[in-house]
Amino acid sequence: MKLLDNLGKDKRRESLRSFAVKHDALDELSSEFQEIFRDTIDPGEKIHHILTAPSQNVLDPEKRFLFRVGWTTTPEWRIVMTDQRVLIVSIKKDAPKPKLTEICFEDVLSMTLGKILLYGWLEWRWTQNNQVQKMQVFFNTVEERLFGQLIKEICRYRIDQAGLTAGESAQGLHFLDDLPYKFKNLIANRLLQDDEVIEAFVFSPAVWIRKLGLFRSLEKPAFALMRTNYHVLVMREDYGAVGGKYGVVYKYFPLDTVADAQLEQSEDETRIKLILQNDGIEDSVRFTFNLQEIPEGVSKLKTLINTD
Repeated sequence: MKLLDNLGKDKRRESLRSFAVKHDALDELSSEFQEIFRDTIDPGEKIHHILTAPSQNVLDPEKRFLFRVGWTTTPEWRIVMTDQRVLIVSIKKDAPKPKLTEICFEDVLSMTLGKILLYGWLEWRWTQNNQVQKMQVFFNTVEERLFGQLIKEICRYRIDQAGLTAGESAQGLHFLDDLPYKFKNLIANRLLQDDEVIEAFVFSPAVWIRKLGLFRSLEKPAFALMRTNYHVLVMREDYGAVGGKYGVVYKYFPLDTVADAQLEQSEDETRIKLILQNDGIEDSVRFTFNLQEIPEGVSKLKTLINTD
């Protein structure tokens, strides 16, 4: 019995080690990481958050074989967020030394927060060295709030820097009245800033196709696209490689990086193309809509992108 008790304790310890941890000071990190961050942080730069994100086993669509999906092991990360930037040290199992990545708030083009089952990820896209850079950090969703806070503070920094005007308390929530409850609840309570107002909105339901007359396959997940006084925001379902409604993805595009928005129409598809720009460096992303399910579809899309 004692052996079983100890085995249970070991399993609990192993589970806890997979959770992200928030630290109160750099002193709580190992001396190696303390040195990296102390050498990088400028005098007068204030530290807001210090996190450890342990390695995770995550589903890897590239390892799909027939109906089975493989898993991959991520690096682990030490993250320090200051009042100006995010500093991320990634540690790969077979790498000779840790790698430092610096993301200045003012260079951020977009941010994505996603989660499926027990793991989540935070992705930044930003401009650096005349290129668009990309960085993903994975974490156990038990501590999702820690990573959501990073996004919220970066968003607020960009809002203040751009001098954007705060909205009314109503937030334009009437746009959400006819949405599925999942979208209505998460957009209102998780996606929007407290003083953020929805100005234009489009919802595209999921599109399924039948295969062999028996099985359904997801062609496009349900998603909501909105323009606010601060951002272009997206919320979509993530069915993941396991094929169930287990996930959700939030995308944040600061309004001051959206250089243009274009409506692209073909015989089969209608898309919105967002062109993002910072210091002359461009990035772009497209969203495809099922207009048959959107009342007054084209006119709604034109309103969303301010197209005459």
